[in-house]
Amino acid sequence: MAREKKHLPYRQEDGVKLIEIRLHKVQQLFSSLDPAPFRERDLDPAAEAYMVSGVQDFPLKRQMKIVIHLPEPELATLDIANVPQAVRNYFAYRMATTQADLKALLNNGWITLLIALAFMGSCLILLQMVQTTLTGTVGDIVKEGLQIMAWVSMWRPIQTFLYDWWPLLGKIRIFAKLRDMEVELRQLPL
Repeated sequence: MAREKKHLPYRQEDGVKLIEIRLHKVQQLFSSLDPAPFRERDLDPAAEAYMVSGVQDFPLKRQMKIVIHLPEPELATLDIANVPQAVRNYFAYRMATTQADLKALLNNGWITLLIALAFMGSCLILLQMVQTTLTGTVGDIVKEGLQIMAWVSMWRPIQTFLYDWWPLLGKIRIFAKLRDMEVELRQLPL
């Protein structure tokens, strides 16, 4: 279980940690390359990284919210009401794409496992044949080579099922938390 780090730059209100972003224009929050309306736009990579980092600094069960500080004229624009939903939509999208990545990784893992098991079985059958036909140094070299190839063929499936899926699951959990967090717009202090 993650412990809260001491001396973090996060303020707290009523027991809720705040991930605060101060902007001069609401457009700074979104990717400048995405022409879609606010509800559907991608977040700026730096803004996304900052929010993800904020969630990673605390246990996932910690109550948090995103507070976006903007100047008063920005808060008066027509599209401003869509910003909280746009942030949640973006993280819902990121969660869905990461879930798809995890599913593809596991599907590839099963395929590579089947291929590796077939190759390993072939190597072990050849090893049995070599043991009865080849003797001496050449036989020993071929036997060792077949054993090594058999076990090395399992490397990728083992890596997939032991290590590669954990980071994606962690990202899914972080994106789910960000998707569900309250997003509040506030006026920048003067």
